[in-house]
Amino acid sequence: MKRIYIKLSAKEIIELAPKLIKKNDYSNLEALEYEIGFRKKAAKKLAPTLEAIKIALKNKKDNPTSPSGQDEQPASPKPTRGSKRTEEPNKKTEQIEQLTLEEQDDEIDLDLLPEINEDNKGPATIGIHAIRPSGPDLTDTPQSWEPKPKFSGITGISEEELKDSSWARKFYFALNDLIREIKRSGSGKSIDVLPGKLIEGNNDEGGSHIYLFPVNTSIEDIFENAKVTLRIDNSKAEGRISAINLGKNPSIAISTDQYLGDRTGKGRIIVDNTANYEALKEKIGTELGLTKGKPKEGSIDSSIGLNFELAEKLMSNSFESCIDSFRSNNKNLNESQNEFINKAFQHNISFLWGPPGTGKTQTLSALIEELCNRNERTLICSNTNMAVDQVILKFAREEDNIHVNQGKVIRLGKVHNDDLKTDYFEKVTIDGIAEKRGSELNTKKNKIMSEREVLQKDNEELLRIDQSFVQLDNLKQEQQQLKNAFNTEQSSAKSKRDQIENLKVEENDLYKKYEERKNGGGGLRGFFGRTPEQLLSNIQSIQAQSSQLEQQIVSHRTKIKSIITQNESLIEKIEVLKGQLSSYSRPQISDRANRAQEKIKAFSLEIQELEQKIEEIKQVVIDEAIVIGTTLAKTHLKASDLGNFDNVIIDEASMGLLPEVYIASSLSKKRIVISGDFSQLSPICSSKNESIKNILGANIFDVSHIAESARNKVSNAPSNLSMLDIQYRMHQDICELISPFMYNDRLKTDFSKDDGLLVKGILESSRLTIIDTSTMNPFSSQTNTGSKDNPLNALVARNLSKSLIDSNPNFKIGYCTPFAAQRKIFNAISDDKLKKNIQAGTVHSYQGDEKDILIYDTVEAISNSRSLGLFLIATHENAEGAKLLNVAISRAKKHLVFIADLSTLDKKLPNNSFLRNVLYQCQNKGLVLDGRKVVDLETISKELSKSNFQPSMVDFDLPNSAMVNEDQFFPLLYADITNAKESIIIYSGFFTPKRIDEMLPVLGKVMSKGVVVRFVIPSNDTNGSFGKQQPEACERTVKAIRQKGIVVDQRARIHQKAVVIDSDIAWSGSLNPLSFGGKTLESMWTSREKGIGLQIAESLSLKITSKRNSIKDWAKAENPDCPKCNKATIYRKSRFGEYFTCEDNSCDGKVSPKRY
Repeated sequence: MKRIYIKLSAKEIIELAPKLIKKNDYSNLEALEYEIGFRKKAAKKLAPTLEAIKIALKNKKDNPTSPSGQDEQPASPKPTRGSKRTEEPNKKTEQIEQLTLEEQDDEIDLDLLPEINEDNKGPATIGIHAIRPSGPDLTDTPQSWEPKPKFSGITGISEEELKDSSWARKFYFALNDLIREIKRSGSGKSIDVLPGKLIEGNNDEGGSHIYLFPVNTSIEDIFENAKVTLRIDNSKAEGRISAINLGKNPSIAISTDQYLGDRTGKGRIIVDNTANYEALKEKIGTELGLTKGKPKEGSIDSSIGLNFELAEKLMSNSFESCIDSFRSNNKNLNESQNEFINKAFQHNISFLWGPPGTGKTQTLSALIEELCNRNERTLICSNTNMAVDQVILKFAREEDNIHVNQGKVIRLGKVHNDDLKTDYFEKVTIDGIAEKRGSELNTKKNKIMSEREVLQKDNEELLRIDQSFVQLDNLKQEQQQLKNAFNTEQSSAKSKRDQIENLKVEENDLYKKYEERKNGGGGLRGFFGRTPEQLLSNIQSIQAQSSQLEQQIVSHRTKIKSIITQNESLIEKIEVLKGQLSSYSRPQISDRANRAQEKIKAFSLEIQELEQKIEEIKQVVIDEAIVIGTTLAKTHLKASDLGNFDNVIIDEASMGLLPEVYIASSLSKKRIVISGDFSQLSPICSSKNESIKNILGANIFDVSHIAESARNKVSNAPSNLSMLDIQYRMHQDICELISPFMYNDRLKTDFSKDDGLLVKGILESSRLTIIDTSTMNPFSSQTNTGSKDNPLNALVARNLSKSLIDSNPNFKIGYCTPFAAQRKIFNAISDDKLKKNIQAGTVHSYQGDEKDILIYDTVEAISNSRSLGLFLIATHENAEGAKLLNVAISRAKKHLVFIADLSTLDKKLPNNSFLRNVLYQCQNKGLVLDGRKVVDLETISKELSKSNFQPSMVDFDLPNSAMVNEDQFFPLLYADITNAKESIIIYSGFFTPKRIDEMLPVLGKVMSKGVVVRFVIPSNDTNGSFGKQQPEACERTVKAIRQKGIVVDQRARIHQKAVVIDSDIAWSGSLNPLSFGGKTLESMWTSREKGIGLQIAESLSLKITSKRNSIKDWAKAENPDCPKCNKATIYRKSRFGEYFTCEDNSCDGKVSPKRY
């Protein structure tokens, strides 16, 4: 049955029911009864009405015929937007309710919001929501869904061949297809770089040039020789990454054939994001003999003898048993951990299933120690740097570890763990050990680099002086050109004066003849010659020529005056330059500059030679190492440098890209150990082709059928599989959230130690806490990158984090979210102190990490999306959403906090979903807090004080909360607008003439000072009742806005409400800035952190918009002009994709985002 009364409030339902009962309108009574079934929040209030409807419907059964002469007609049809919903509504109430309807999403019930206080005396009350448990009675929630897979096959290999092919061949062809797919999409990783300098090559020599660019962003996931596009100002250059420095001052060296100058401005590097896949494909293709043609620059030119035979056995778990008498009896390990070590020596392939907190790292450390005692060479690798760090750190901390002290344990790549970096840099990092061994070379290198830097500075001064001489030459040349121009103009003027004199003589002669012939003189010649009239005409023609020549002479004189002025200016500049250069000899300066350049080049060559020797030391260190720890990516990229190993251990293997796991395994001669948890994150493979995802996106536990055996607890499980079943990280209450759903209740908690408790502060000693934000009507929206954000949730997280730090600064706190855009918003509204103390990241970045207190932000809230993301709706343990939630929860040691819009989640979470079960347990076992209580921990007064706001700017007392209502918001907004320096961007879900008229004068004052203003508003047809009932007035309003010089971008159904003022001020909330709300619960909050404006503008931009670097750029239009009539366009989105239509309904012009 369709919910025809979804738009009615509870109060309207109560008023309508008696009228339907009186009319015996049974069909509409059934529809009303059906609607009441969805109104859980207002169930108590609607109970009497429901009972009355049931009695009336019962009477229908007893008396099935309607009263004679009465046809059943709907007494109140489905209300349309702007329609009257009661027979005689109060005008004031009607106006408010119409607007309320317009501001709700089609999928949202009005009962989500409190009823409007008609007296408008203050905010209506609204309480926290209760999540309902899964079960047969939960019938009003959506069904779980997953995208329908699309199988498109693999190019170059048939389906039958694919089944019979080796995994290496499958990888090769699947990688080839994935690379093509990514290149068609045209995406790439973008890295902002600081101003760079030329470190090798020069403009005269041509050929390759190497530029060094400092960076302040993450670069650990890129690698040398990757193709890049370098964008500096308006220049674009293709090149490759020639070197990466991951030290304290990270930098990237780019090799390019294009000369960009000795110094460059800041810019951006776009890394070809197929580079890693290309390297993998080439590595496998070379080993299989499939690579065609000559090797590419920097590529592998020959096979390095990888053990593909053993790697193939790993994929099918075709293990072999080994006779080994060793029995582990390590007192620091539990029974299941010791049992695994035994199995690792008894099999050439072994699997360690280690759920979170079960001591995988400690177990692997003990295994590595025994392998070292046997003098066997071991590679330990993982998908993330953090996981590798933790294993190396655990092993390094073993008492009197002789292997570490001798520099035989190497951490290759960027070190993320602070303890490993601080305590063991010289002992385990490749740079630290090589630096120690090559201290003399490093000292010499640093000395030469210092001398080169001094010389470069001196040379810059010499080049500046030399440039001044060139400038002097140019000025003198310009002066000579002026002199030539002066002579030309003067000559032309003189020539024209001579012409005028000749014309005057001719004119006088003609005038005499004219006088003679006018009086009948001139004799016979006067009779046959020109008439007086003809002579007069000739005289007038000469006078005209003279006048024209006079004008030309005036023009020459003007030009001569201009030339004289320019020359005087040049003389002044020349004299200044001569004075500056008087003490310099040009030949000497040129000679010194050339010699300096030669010396700098010699220094650079010497530095390169020293670096080569240091690199050789690094290779010696690698060759001598008995344990090497690095990432899977670096393993296949550096495979030829690493050599072969007796053992390969892959930790957190469930996240490892299968071809990388395969390559790493093929470096082993004896044993492969796979460690991880298949109930945690799987590899990331963004292909739309399920055929590719089945090969590259599968995890090693599923491919080898280990996961299936473990989940089903089969009696004949492989003998090479071990499960660690005791966890030491999480408090039992936290562990019990995941153990039943993800681990069939097999994961137990160790109770041997007290794990501490936060005994003071807002969490009130609760292990499990939910902060319900539904009391504040948050809104989540999709960003231009396809991610999601929810600024209000981010504000809750920020204020909570600050409070928790104050409560116990010794607790390690983390903020975790499924969406990268939400992490960016959180960081944008956080100050430096908070960012230093709180690790904010996505769930993927938290893999392998742990925190005393973890804040998990679900982000989802009321939105224009009909359903929740896959991350939240998982109903079985093998779903990626369930794995993601499992990782997030299991990062928490002592306290777990959810930030959630319980009202929205309760309506949209499927029955039996993992998240519903988790939230219900937290609700019953822990604490549920009203989000408003957390938001108000930091008042708006404190936030405003971060900017130039003064209390005297408004005539009311600021509330003791973080939010302001409509009456308070607009005076504060206008105060901010008055102080704007660069730009103002307003995002509003609705606009009305009344608010526009009020705001335009305020905006006009700052626009006259050069401030740029942009409105992002709905299209006229989606602008509520105003747009539908008064379309012409709506068009006139938009036209009037544009006439004031304001940029207007219209989007069909925009839901965001925000104001961005310059780079560092943002307002956000539930109030439309360009409309009158009348709803007492609408509110706004503000942030004054550096860069918040840029972040909000970026997150609210369209997906097709290129990244802009300044707030003024974001204030420019995003929508293109109509290709047919050049008018503005409207952004629209349908199930077929995104597009722009002309704002003029009579024009059929459209723009495709791809063309745009």
